[in-house]
Amino acid sequence: MFLSFPPLGLLDVIVVSLSSGSKKLGHYLDRVYEGSGSLHITLEVVDDNTGTADALALIKDKIKVNRKRRTPLPVPQASRGR
Repeated sequence: MFLSFPPLGLLDVIVVSLSSGSKKLGHYLDRVYEGSGSLHITLEVVDDNTGTADALALIKDKIKVNRKRRTPLPVPQASRGR
């Protein structure tokens, strides 16, 4: 799966991975997004027993918000609850 972020206005992306899958995910991100131009991807690795809320708490200082955006980002069809 290849996601195109710049059309959405995203230039920096943080990907959080459990340590058990971080090596494969890192190789995938390097291979697929290498030379993507203006997109900067940072891979953050957390312990395997870390839950979602704890993982976000661990990287909270790295999360920035673009306050200039006035319209919400579109939600991909697959992500909508049914």
